[in-house]
Amino acid sequence: MPARNKRYWVVDITRGFDTMLRKRLPGNLSNQEVATILQRLASCNLSPMEVIAASIRKPYRTSLLEVRVDGPPNGKRTMIWLPAFPDYKASYWREDELADHTEILPEE
Repeated sequence: MPARNKRYWVVDITRGFDTMLRKRLPGNLSNQEVATILQRLASCNLSPMEVIAASIRKPYRTSLLEVRVDGPPNGKRTMIWLPAFPDYKASYWREDELADHTEILPEE
């Protein structure tokens, strides 16, 4: 029996065709934990008032930080993204699928 393949979440932030950040996260994170990470990253692009409006209860909340989750059977892998910020996304991978997905970290 082959050894179990490790799994990872890969968070990607792109600008046009350029990848600004690609980071592997542990595969045992829940969809909600990954969604929260994406929301926090995207909130850097919002004003304080927009963050508040996206964080309050319905019916007053805006959809700026709402997430979408898609996965099998509709697609090959689970994907989480923010429709208001489509450049912020995370996908679930097996380790053997990540040979060409090196991490890209922003310069600090």
